[in-house]
Amino acid sequence: MKKRRNQSIQFALCITDTEPDLELRKVYQVLPDEAGAKENYLRIIDESGEDYLYPASYFVLIKLPQKAERALLHTSQSRVGNMVEEQHLKESVTYRINPPLANEDLNELFSVSWLGHTQHDFHPILSRSLAYVCACHKNRLIGFVNLAWDGGVHAFILDTTVHPDFRRRGIGQQLVKRAVEIARERKIEWVHVDFEPRLREFYQRCGFRYTEGGLIHLREGQSP
Repeated sequence: MKKRRNQSIQFALCITDTEPDLELRKVYQVLPDEAGAKENYLRIIDESGEDYLYPASYFVLIKLPQKAERALLHTSQSRVGNMVEEQHLKESVTYRINPPLANEDLNELFSVSWLGHTQHDFHPILSRSLAYVCACHKNRLIGFVNLAWDGGVHAFILDTTVHPDFRRRGIGQQLVKRAVEIARERKIEWVHVDFEPRLREFYQRCGFRYTEGGLIHLREGQSP
């Protein structure tokens, strides 16, 4: 009697060359993600070895013979095996919710991450937040995100920051993911985020969908 094929394993052919972590005409494994599928996204294990949400229009789902499936899965596993050092680093990163946080540590992180950052006191901001999440490596602050809120059903992702030496390792996505989970636990209905165009794909991978918005810079043109 033949064994039934594992229906959960899917593969997709990339048909775009606009993503740095995808290769045109390359086949990628697709992971189940019902929420993403409803928004026309596919969860793909990309060239970074991480799984991210990408627009479904970037791919064509394909059926492969079992032999080809096994070969692709083996290739994927071999690539992961070559990333042992990277994985050790990820495992050594811890995520903490609302830990005691010194201004010196947060200012140091922002200074190396954001051009033109000026030192200031974060405590008045954090004391009004719904929560904040920190990423630490060997007790060193390397990532941060603030979850502000309106006192009701809306929360806001602010200041997503990862130290330049630790980027492209999925830390930013993990920070945002944990902040969204906190909002869900606190019965928040809507989580908002504003971002520059270059960060649109990052937040899409975090599960956000694009909407129109507006902004007024009240201090524009004023002297610092």
